[in-house]
Amino acid sequence: MLHLPNFLIPRRLDAISQVHFIWRLPHGPPNVARSRKHNHYDKTWIEIWTNLSLLKGLRYLRVELDIMPIQARYWAQLEDEVWEPIKKVTIPQVFELVLPFPENPGGKVAKELPCRIIRTQESLN
Repeated sequence: MLHLPNFLIPRRLDAISQVHFIWRLPHGPPNVARSRKHNHYDKTWIEIWTNLSLLKGLRYLRVELDIMPIQARYWAQLEDEVWEPIKKVTIPQVFELVLPFPENPGGKVAKELPCRIIRTQESLN
């Protein structure tokens, strides 16, 4: 997804109507705060969501995050910050985000996302 716009002409990109992928994330949550310098991992996270937002013909999108279980607590704690780039993805009629960690009880951004969130883990215990 990161380099897809480099391989397809815009007309072909706009013809993509369905995308489903499992995104393996071997590191902790990306740093998407603008106050800090982004490394390659952070930039990749932001750019992939930006690329998905540019697919004009997209009708169905399902993204399943695959994280290391030991990192679930960090993802849950930082979810408001991490989800910010996902707000750009507004075109799909069906947009599902599958998360392998529970909801942050104090989180606010998840309720603002343009997708249905599917949690595969209820608690961190």
